[in-house]
Amino acid sequence: MGTCAMTGLTPEHAALLAEFVAEEMARGRRSRGVDSLRKGARLFLRFVEELGKSARDVRLSDAYAYQGMLLERSTQKGTPYSRQTIADRVRMASVFCAYLARTGTLLDNPFQGVRRVRYDRKIPTDILKEREMAALLAELANFRAAGISGS
Repeated sequence: MGTCAMTGLTPEHAALLAEFVAEEMARGRRSRGVDSLRKGARLFLRFVEELGKSARDVRLSDAYAYQGMLLERSTQKGTPYSRQTIADRVRMASVFCAYLARTGTLLDNPFQGVRRVRYDRKIPTDILKEREMAALLAELANFRAAGISGS
């Protein structure tokens, strides 16, 4: 079986990817988001092909294997992927598999049963302190009292 020159995927998977992208665009997703999903779905499909499978045959064990592969691989610089990168790639594969389930290609989304990698979320540090926020609100009240508005 040959591969599509543009995607590096089998014709079956290249067609599924194109249909997925078209649906995401039709659903109103931003082009940047669609590009990310395209890349994520393509990475997942390449993994599925490395397993010698079709996207129609993906199961829960394959979803776990994909996450495990991401945990074991590293970047081109040799550093492991961050947990957020892994979580993002698993989420993108899950969105793609949800599409496959919606269209009847898969019975269900195998990623629904996957216990996802957790990552630390950074707390914003550039938030006003309580006194600064009170001063800002008081100043805004002065504008409103003076009849000045932004509209």
